[in-house]
This record gives sequence, structure tokens and C-alpha cells, in this order.
Amino acid sequence: MSQETLAACQSLDKFAHPKKVSPVQKSQIIEEPPLQKKIKPTEPGEDQLSLLLKWRSSYIPPQKPTNEDEYKKIICKDISSEKLEQHAGDVSALFINIKWKLSEGQSGKSIEDLKKLAISDKLINNGIIFIWSEKEILSQIVDVLEAKGFNYIENFMINQLSADKALEMQRKNQNQQSKEKKITDFFKRLTPQKNIWSDITPEQCIEQEKFPPNNYVQDIFVNSEYSFFRKSKKILLMLRKFNKDAQLELRHQRTSDIFFDIFEQNKPNDVSKKGMEFVYKMIETLLPKANYSEENKGAFKMMELYADDKSQPRKGWISVYEQE
Repeated sequence: MSQETLAACQSLDKFAHPKKVSPVQKSQIIEEPPLQKKIKPTEPGEDQLSLLLKWRSSYIPPQKPTNEDEYKKIICKDISSEKLEQHAGDVSALFINIKWKLSEGQSGKSIEDLKKLAISDKLINNGIIFIWSEKEILSQIVDVLEAKGFNYIENFMINQLSADKALEMQRKNQNQQSKEKKITDFFKRLTPQKNIWSDITPEQCIEQEKFPPNNYVQDIFVNSEYSFFRKSKKILLMLRKFNKDAQLELRHQRTSDIFFDIFEQNKPNDVSKKGMEFVYKMIETLLPKANYSEENKGAFKMMELYADDKSQPRKGWISVYEQE
């Protein structure tokens, strides 16, 4: 007999009626939210992708470095006109965390802003640029950076899942299930659980990193308008500047070149905190010598341009913020 069946039986009296529970006893009952349950191993017939799409609870947001010497924070009005080499030299990683303006009325940067960036040999002579791209301007980005001495080497992709579509699908599934009569409904009524999906918003879904299972992942892709196919991904291009007189230690990873992240349909540029942590970790793992250590203390080897105002400084990084 399973523990669930045993617990259900213990809640009945000798006439198979539900036992009366006093108000004091009710106040002592603590119901575990459904989403806090641990992910069980895949069972026969269960969709494996559904389990993979559930965020695990092992993620811990990084804490702000306690020592101010472990990071560098720069605020300027216009990064495209800033002399970046005065803030750093010979960096191994230059992460251009840019948001592109692709249409009128949309905020962001243009290709002209990228052309103006002062990416000199003094700033990065033997390293890798990581830059967000959109399909409309992918070739232009590569052309601009090739003119600055960089060659395309790889790309990384985030598959965008819509929080709105996922929540709507979960609500429909639960409404359908409520119509089906099962023998186990009798026992379920003994231990009712609140349906959190009826009240949760897309913002809460992303912030709390909660995600419902889904057997048809393509049904919850973010579908942004485009000429041929709908856009459902973010692309991070990697371009390298080589220096035959210097070595760049690379740690090849077993990490896949794609992962899933949750987005709001009307904010396709906003990568979640967990998604950004994945990107940072990928860069830091790829370039082990660039990480903060006693050997390179004060000589930071990783720089981020257009850092998010809401983000906190990161150990071993030079974060450049643009504020008017």
C-alpha cells in the first residue's frame, strides 16, 4: 500500500466517513504547494521533455561581492562614444549585452551605435566578443565586427518559451481534468489543494521560476513577427580576435549550445535572471584564466557593455552601465 493510499484511509472513520477535524487541528495542517514537490524520475509513458522543462530548485541567485576590489562598476552617458580602453586593457571576454532597435517606437541600439564602439587593440587584443543578435541584422553585426578585426567562431541560442501561453495551457488542462470523473476524486476531496494557476500572472511565473509541464513544447514558443518564420529564439554570437604572439586558454565544455528560458510575449528581449546566470557561467567556464584570482587581482579580464540597471556587480567583471 502506498503512503498516499495509507494517508487517505487513515482520514476515514470505521464507517468510511471522513473524520471530523477540529479547528485547532485544521490550523496545524500545512499543505505543501504542488510546485514545491521534487521532480520525480521519469516513469514509463511519461513525456521526458515535460520533466526537463520544470525548473529545478537548485538555482541560487549570486550574491553581490563583499569586497569592492573584486569588481568594477562604470556609469557613463553614451557607451558608444566612451573610451573603453581607459577602464580596462587586454580583456579576454567582451560581453555586449545590447538590446536592438528594430522598428520605430522601439527602444534600443542601432548598427551605427555598434560601429561607433571603441573596441581597440588595447582593450581586447586576443579574446572573444559575445554579442546578442537578431535575424534581421545578423549579417550586419558580423560585418561590423569583422571590420574591427574579429572572426565569427560560434553561436549560442536561447529558445524562448512564452509564460502567457504556458499558463493558459495549464489552465485549460486543469479545466478539462475537472470535468473527468475518476474513482480517485473521492480521496482527492479529502485533501483539497488550491489551484495556483488560476491566480498566477506571467510576471510571477518568471520571477518565481515556476513552469507547468507541457507535452507539446512547440505550442508555447514565443512567436515574434518575421518575414519567413516566426522568431522564437535569442542568438548570442561569438567572434574572436586572434594574436599569434599570445595564447588564450579555452576550456571546451560539454554544455549544449541551446537552453530554454521563459519570456513574456511583449518583452522578448528580457532574459530571466536564471538565463543570464547561465550565460555568465558559460563565459566564465570557457575562459578560466579570465576569472578573478589573486594572480590577476585588479586586472579584470571580463567586461560587460550595456549592463542591466537592475543587475548587481559580478565578481571579476567590469560592468559598464549607460545612464542619461
